[in-house]
Amino acid sequence: MRTSRSTALTALIAALALTALARPAGADVTLFVGANTSPGPRALRGIAGGIGLLVVGVEGEYASTVDAPTATTPGSTTATLSGLLQTPGGVLAGIQPYVSGGVGLYQEHRGVTSAYAAGTAVGGGAKVRLLGPVRLRVDYRAFRRRSGVDVRVTHRVYAGVNVAF
Repeated sequence: MRTSRSTALTALIAALALTALARPAGADVTLFVGANTSPGPRALRGIAGGIGLLVVGVEGEYASTVDAPTATTPGSTTATLSGLLQTPGGVLAGIQPYVSGGVGLYQEHRGVTSAYAAGTAVGGGAKVRLLGPVRLRVDYRAFRRRSGVDVRVTHRVYAGVNVAF
């Protein structure tokens, strides 16, 4: 039977081992430009910020179409919160691939009318080290809206400048 002294010693050793193995969390921010490819091509811009610990991360993102909405291609704004699974930074010759999935709120707008919906986003991409903490980020996302909007599924590609800190 273990004594309370040996239990306390075991807990102390485990805490010290976890502290020695711990890596600091890494954060980054991305400014990006790209295109919504459906229902028609539309330019977009946005910002994303996230934090990760080794292979798991979380990210918030805001994006908006730049082009004025038309009768066939509405404007849109998205705000999403996603989880990321990624390789440890830079282990593949400075390239960090990732996959993502999350939930968000979406707004479609045509002139003075707007429609709102909740939905999901899945995708992936890579962060490519350029110089110091500066990286190129390329990304693909598919958004599926639940209801309330004309366009139920949209696809988006973008490239941006990512800064890690």
